This record gives sequence, structure tokens and C-alpha cells, in this order.
Amino acid sequence: MKGLEKILRGIIKYQITDKVRVKLNPQNIIEYPTPNFLFISCIDNRVLPSQFTKIDCGDAYIVRNAGNLFPPRDAITFNTVTAEAGAIEVACHLNNVRHIFVCGHSDCKAMNLLFSLKNQCHTHAGTPLQMWLKKYGVASVRKFDQLDSKFVGPLTFQGRFSQLNFQVNIDPENKFPIEDKLSQVNCLQQLQHIATFPILHDKLSKNQIRLHAIWIDVRTGNVFIFSRDEKQFVEITDRNYLQLVRECFPVD
Repeated sequence: MKGLEKILRGIIKYQITDKVRVKLNPQNIIEYPTPNFLFISCIDNRVLPSQFTKIDCGDAYIVRNAGNLFPPRDAITFNTVTAEAGAIEVACHLNNVRHIFVCGHSDCKAMNLLFSLKNQCHTHAGTPLQMWLKKYGVASVRKFDQLDSKFVGPLTFQGRFSQLNFQVNIDPENKFPIEDKLSQVNCLQQLQHIATFPILHDKLSKNQIRLHAIWIDVRTGNVFIFSRDEKQFVEITDRNYLQLVRECFPVD
């Protein structure tokens, strides 16, 4: 009963506060929404993009799955089509979303499981979650395996478009467990997968769509964004956010 009561009380609170804001501007939000962002986030209940970004109703599309994975285009057939592929079409083809964020986080149960399965990705057996992670997380595992054994030195990503060609130092200060390092690599690998969709190619080539990787430390609440200039995930603070805006949002 307590769980249901919390949900219903939340709805009452929404009707008193947030619903009023929607009614004040119904034409823009309801009839002509103009979302600018697409978030690919983990389903972990500690990671809510609308909460840690404070976006409003109508600002963004949000897709959530176990491990914030994005199946590449060559994996999509009639029998294997996924919601993620449909979301790309809705957000960036039918609408004009210009920024796509892959949002990972520390202590990700999906990434922890993927790490434990990293030597079994060639096998197709397992639970639905295990099969999902092995099928669409194997590229992240392979990229992770390219890291130096002591995690010293950069990891190189190469893609079809300039913004997908970069180097990254994963957790250079060695603050996080090895599974969290995989989680950061996974965020960046999913950017490569997103770029495999032909409907994005023209806009990606003109930098009309920008791809970003965000990573949240659920233990501290700190939010990081991958900086191509710094070649690592950088904590977003009131001291550096304008610099990060100029780097990550150059077309705005």
C-alpha cells in the first residue's frame, strides 16, 4: 500500500504543480512540441535524466534499457527490430533533435553482469538479460579489452564522422572499480552504434547532430561528460560548464 500511495500522492503533486505549467503554455508543449534532445539511459532507478538535467516537459525524448545499449543498424531486421531504432527515427528524422546523449553510471548492475560475462559473449544461451547484454554489449567488451592492463594510456575510437574519432583516458586517476571503467567505455561505444544509422549520416557529416556521453557517479551524485578536448570524462561544475558548452555544443 505504501508504494501505491507514493505513486498516487506524486500524481496529486503533479496536478497541483507541473500540470499547471503545461496548461500555461499548451500550444508549444502539447500541440507543437520541439524537443531538442534524445537520451539513451539505463533503467536503473537511481538514474533519471529528467531529474539530473532538470529538463522540462517537451524538451526531450528518453529511451531506457538495461545498460544504456544501442543496437547498431546492421543488427536490425524485421525479427530483431528494437525500440531504440524507432526512437532515432522519431527524434531525428520525423523531428529535429540535434543532441543525443548516452547516459551511463557507476555501479551499473547491467555492466557488472556484462563484465562477469565478458568471456562468454560468444555463447547465445542465457536469461533474456544475459542474451541482451551479450548480443549488444560485446562491442563494448572488445573495446574495453583494448585498454592497457594497468589502464595507462589512451583508448582510440574511430568512426565514420569526425566527432566519432577521438582518444580517451578511462578513469586516469583510478577512482572507480573496473566494472565502472567498462561502463564508461560502453557509453562511448554506443555513440559509434548510433552513428551506424543512415538516416543520421547527412546531419552527422554537417555536425547538425551532436553525440554526447554522460556518466553519473550514483555514490556522489556527480555528473560527468566526455570531453574530446580533455580526452576523458570531466565532472560538470559551475566553473567549467560554459567551456564544456562551447566544446560539446559548437553548432548552437
